[in-house]
Amino acid sequence: MRIVIEVPDVDDENKINEFNQLFQMSLYMIDLVAGLKMSPTVQSKCTKSRKKQIAIAQKEKEAELQDKKAEAKRKTDQLAAERLKRMSPEDQAKYEKKQKAKEDRR
Repeated sequence: MRIVIEVPDVDDENKINEFNQLFQMSLYMIDLVAGLKMSPTVQSKCTKSRKKQIAIAQKEKEAELQDKKAEAKRKTDQLAAERLKRMSPEDQAKYEKKQKAKEDRR
């Protein structure tokens, strides 16, 4: 649990009272949460839920990385195609021959 409380200026009396109430409530909430004991079934459900959430987050990250990789590959392929268009016919033939040789090695 995390609580962020802004400390008000000393001049405003209403803000000081509000701050005192919020501070007391936050301490009460911390004590209340610290005193809670979960049953084993609830604890296992919470653990399973956390694991599912972590797995979903990892899948989303992997999908995002794959999308980035695919986009980068598309850009490099597009640049290579543009470069190929600017080449002379002899250079194009050489380039295509090299590419074919690379694919054959794979």
